[in-house]
Amino acid sequence: MIYARLSTTRHAREWYIRVGATKDGIIQVIDMDSITDAGAHATHCFTTTTAGEHKSVPLYNKAKAVHYGTEGVYMNHTPGGAFRGYGATEALWPLECAVNRLADEMGIDPAELRQKNLIAAGERSLVYDPDEIMDSGLFQETVNKVKATKDGTKKMSVQELAPKLLVGTTSEQLTGFATWGSHTSPPPFMASIAEVKVDKQTGQIIPLHMYNCVDCGTVVNPKLARVQVEGGAVQAIGMALYEDVRYSSNGRLETNNFMTYKIPTRQDIGELHTAFVESYEESGAYGVKSIGEIVINTACPAIQHAVKNAVGADIRTLPMTPEKVFMGMDEKYKV
Repeated sequence: MIYARLSTTRHAREWYIRVGATKDGIIQVIDMDSITDAGAHATHCFTTTTAGEHKSVPLYNKAKAVHYGTEGVYMNHTPGGAFRGYGATEALWPLECAVNRLADEMGIDPAELRQKNLIAAGERSLVYDPDEIMDSGLFQETVNKVKATKDGTKKMSVQELAPKLLVGTTSEQLTGFATWGSHTSPPPFMASIAEVKVDKQTGQIIPLHMYNCVDCGTVVNPKLARVQVEGGAVQAIGMALYEDVRYSSNGRLETNNFMTYKIPTRQDIGELHTAFVESYEESGAYGVKSIGEIVINTACPAIQHAVKNAVGADIRTLPMTPEKVFMGMDEKYKV
């Protein structure tokens, strides 16, 4: 049986990006330009690209000059549409890879470089509206906690885990339902660290651990929040390593079923580790912020930098297939 894949795709983009910093690591310039494949119909092209700017460039708000632009082009391809992350994922992939590369060039720990430059609650960005500020967010604390989570991961035995997962008539479960609407959508924040193993004979990337920490305001339902993070991380691992939207020379989609379009299984993702840093968002019910979109944004650049640290292959396109990694390890193919 062959399962057909009938949908829009994420907007493919070709990026040109420059990041400049002072000798002590303060980012002063961010210049991002891209060509966006709108596909046959530009239904979401404009909104995804503008959303990408607003959810990427403000992260590093110490910059004195920023530029973000794109040209959307019609192509004989599947139309681009809305997908988890909605523009931010496409913009954060090149930006975070560039910041990692800047850290490598300067000999600075990537987390330390980010902590020198991250926006803080109450601050502005050059791309914000005149009356706009970052309302809330524990950015520094989130980075610190994901580093601590990586260094001190706790494991449970089956005997310890079983009572925590008990369900049934005697478990005294508490259930409640409510809804909430808000005119604002304060941004959550997520930091991730990836550990991978690379087969130098074939270029295959094997995910070992993905450490994620999220500030989504008050965590009302920890279990639901955790599966949001884990689900987004699995999707991001698929985008990073396996899922390939590939066209023939005449625009025919070649990976149009699940025999050719590979998605990760449980055996392909390694171990996922999730932690939260709780802030309080004044505009949200009980101090909550969103979580569903941001969770797909961090794994691609984290895995890319892990591969570069492991074998020196600086992969610039997704997915990071074994062929790309193997060629990236060869000096004559390096960028």
